Amino acid sequence: MDHPDLFLDRYTTDDSSNWGRFSDPRIDDLFVRQTRTLDPSERKRLVNEIEKIVLENAYYIPGLWWARTIVRWAKVKNYVAPPHHFSNQKLQDVWLGED
Repeated sequence: MDHPDLFLDRYTTDDSSNWGRFSDPRIDDLFVRQTRTLDPSERKRLVNEIEKIVLENAYYIPGLWWARTIVRWAKVKNYVAPPHHFSNQKLQDVWLGED
């Protein structure tokens, strides 16, 4: 599952990925609130509110979403694929085996 902080920050006012340079205080507030909440159902509700505002105003509509395929050589040992390509890229426990 993609983490909301990684993909929704582009809709906040001062984010460098906010290429349209739009500013909506409602989104800024909801983003901060969803980041800080510990209740998963409340966070989901806040994220859904952000998505609704973004889509209703066409601030940014992603035109492409990619699937990820991970292929690895059998000699690579102890590699665990992360949930997405933005996290868990530390390879200190990975090694090459003999087989």
